[in-house]
Amino acid sequence: MKNDPEGPAEAFFQQDYFKLLFNALTKDGVVISQASENVWLKLENLRKLKDICSSIFPVVGLSHCTIPTYTSGQLALMVCGKNPEISLTKPVRTLSSEEESKLFKYYNKELHSASFVLPTWADIVINDAN
Repeated sequence: MKNDPEGPAEAFFQQDYFKLLFNALTKDGVVISQASENVWLKLENLRKLKDICSSIFPVVGLSHCTIPTYTSGQLALMVCGKNPEISLTKPVRTLSSEEESKLFKYYNKELHSASFVLPTWADIVINDAN
């Protein structure tokens, strides 16, 4: 069996799929989709996926999270927003640090924002950063 974005899950990495997601969202909707790779593996696949998402959504960001059981321990996530005014790097809902620590074991608002920070070399490829 081939890995994403090839084989059985290939449709989840194509423009038609992201158009369906866009149409399903409310005006302020955000969708997070597994990007299958991470910056350490097949960086060009992430660039292509970001380009697909950017052709549909006005706001697109690449986020990453740590998943010890996933290849190389990281997973990239494509985060897409329908409202061009939204900031993907800031949580929409915020809680006090005390409440956050009661509710979440692996998440906090600082981690949310930091998950969008890429190594310089990856940022250049994925976001055309200079």
